Amino acid sequence: MEGEILFDRYEIEEEAGSGGFATVYKAFDRTMKRTVAIKAIQAEGQVRDTALREARLIARLTHPNIITVFDILQEGPTFYIIMEYVEGLSLEELVERVGELRVSEATSIIYQLCDAIEAAHLANIIHKDIKPANIMITRRGRIKVTDFGIADILGEMSSDSRKYVAGTVVYMSPEQYEGQRVDFKSDIFSIGVVAYELLTGITPFHPQLPCQEARKGRRPPPPSQLNPSVPHSLDHIILKCLQVYPEERYSYVGLIKENLSGLLDADRNRLERELTDLVSSAMEQIREEREALEKRISPFLRLKKFLYRAFVEKRELSLRVLSGIFSFAVPLLALSFFGFLPYPWRISTVILLFFLSYLLPQVGVAAALLLTAVPVFIFSSFLGFLYLLLAIIFFFIFLRDRTSALFLILPPLLAPLHLDLLYPLLAGYAFGPGMALATGVVGLLLLQWFLILFARGNLNLLAIAAPRLIDFLAQEGFIPSFREFFAYFFTQIPLIFQFLVWAVVCLVVGSLARRRHLFLDLPVILLGASILGFSYLFLMPKILGMAINLTQVIQTLALSTIIMVIIISLVSYGGEDRR
Repeated sequence: MEGEILFDRYEIEEEAGSGGFATVYKAFDRTMKRTVAIKAIQAEGQVRDTALREARLIARLTHPNIITVFDILQEGPTFYIIMEYVEGLSLEELVERVGELRVSEATSIIYQLCDAIEAAHLANIIHKDIKPANIMITRRGRIKVTDFGIADILGEMSSDSRKYVAGTVVYMSPEQYEGQRVDFKSDIFSIGVVAYELLTGITPFHPQLPCQEARKGRRPPPPSQLNPSVPHSLDHIILKCLQVYPEERYSYVGLIKENLSGLLDADRNRLERELTDLVSSAMEQIREEREALEKRISPFLRLKKFLYRAFVEKRELSLRVLSGIFSFAVPLLALSFFGFLPYPWRISTVILLFFLSYLLPQVGVAAALLLTAVPVFIFSSFLGFLYLLLAIIFFFIFLRDRTSALFLILPPLLAPLHLDLLYPLLAGYAFGPGMALATGVVGLLLLQWFLILFARGNLNLLAIAAPRLIDFLAQEGFIPSFREFFAYFFTQIPLIFQFLVWAVVCLVVGSLARRRHLFLDLPVILLGASILGFSYLFLMPKILGMAINLTQVIQTLALSTIIMVIIISLVSYGGEDRR
């Protein structure tokens, strides 16, 4: 995606991070001449609704310490949230590398955090997930609160919002952990936990049982016991935030700010220089760690990164190259097979088609399809009409979605490699159930057409029903009519059975493999392979009485399954929800 222009305005520069169902890109806004962050959400249902709800909540807030949302745009199934780009790191990363902060540094950060949360509370928004990972700090020492994904609006909370406990337990108030109704004081408890960690380098309660310890009356030691430089007045502020019962905490965030104001460093310029040095040092450590990790990275992960960049980040370039390869290979195959055009003209033509398809994919592919139709028509008007019908279907799909269209050229390429059973698994994994079904059925038709067209070649293919059709069409001097062809075509029980098996596999895999987690998709792929194996190895020979080359089917199925496992392992999964 690097270098791609979104909505004729945003130029993608690099990927800034990914996780869950979203990828964040650093981009340049050509209209406003500024750097922005673009959060691309490729999810459905509740996940997508939650992300959009978060963006709309943040858009209601205008504050220098809350990340700004500029716009929400949509292209197909993908939503793009255009946000302020923050050059810095999270407080979590900062504490991991420097440990406890100086009192002046921590006080400045806590004050800014209170200022941001106060703005949210004035808009009746409860954050509910305040933690260092959701607080960014810039090189100049300014914090930006992010991730309002589980926030609630006071007065609009339903019983459902309390039924499912969301958040990070170690920073969560006891009442939120227990699923009770929460108010602004829940965020005050979380502010106290963050402040305690900034000053001591650890959280106040046991990481595994924080709320249980608080409910049992265990009070954490004052921060000054772990960090003697912490004044007792700051001890009092933090411990008051950490009271178990909400009524014993500060009644609103503004009171925390009032108590902190006397502790702020009067020399703001010196404090800013200190924070700048601190953040810059931590960012340099992160950069060095990443470089060291890349040097130790395995060849397999390097391959995964290369493929991801080639086919995801540079999707448009990849599709242009694939369009060019299609426009080069398909006409060359047809022209060579039928001996059409002299050799120099043949090569010159397909090279020209390659460059035309790279520059203008729609025009180049259309020209390649039309050129290929000429020798097929000369060979057989019937096969020419059949080819033209398939070419028109292919081209209209290509105009709508080039990925789906180029997917359809795989069956003839997989067949000579004895990998035709890979196709229904791949179609189900790549698309939803409806599109997977259509792609699988059309793919099998293309495979049969390929077998018919190249019947003169001595190809040893797995397609079960194909030999009968080839024998029928290969009678010397006999070209059937459309009526004879389809009458024969649809009386072939093995062929119809093959359509049904592929349809079932495409629907099953397309419905269950949602590309959310590797270990959820892997059983689905194995289930699809099991359906294919049961159908080809048991149902066809036992019920339909067909002679099957069992060894060849087993080899094809095993190899197809292994390739699918490799493919899904190369997909960038978001992994677990770290909230």
